[in-house]
Amino acid sequence: MVPPGDATYFDFASELVHDQPAEALAPEIAGALATVGIVRDRPFRPDTRTREILAEAARVGNATARTLACRPRPAEGAHYYGPSSRWLNGLLVSGHDFTAPAAVSAADGTTTLHFGPDRPGGVPEGNWIQTLPDRGWFVVLRFYNPLRPFFDRTWRPGEIEPV
Repeated sequence: MVPPGDATYFDFASELVHDQPAEALAPEIAGALATVGIVRDRPFRPDTRTREILAEAARVGNATARTLACRPRPAEGAHYYGPSSRWLNGLLVSGHDFTAPAAVSAADGTTTLHFGPDRPGGVPEGNWIQTLPDRGWFVVLRFYNPLRPFFDRTWRPGEIEPV
């Protein structure tokens, strides 16, 4: 899910704070959210002036995040797997628990993912990622506890190919 890029981002953050267990939120994040009035078990009701400030903050934050994500800086550790590859290794530190079914690997150990508005026939649900018609999208591949071949670059993800 792509979070909102306007003031409703903070409403979304408030919902997450209220919906998740208290220990799911790191203290430094909880503190930052509290400075704008997002506190567990307290309603988030910014006044008009604060809402305008938050709207501007969301616009700036959204633009900054897109710039950092789409224009990585190799000197800061982001790199491509090769000159012809579009894959990027940003090693972003964060996490999320997904409730979607896991992808099913083929007998040879490969895993094929399908991107599109409709799941192709015979494709397991976990091997399909729904996209919106007439909307742009990009792929982010996140690894948790990758093995040595990831770091020494003896393994790399395959390129995205039309099927």
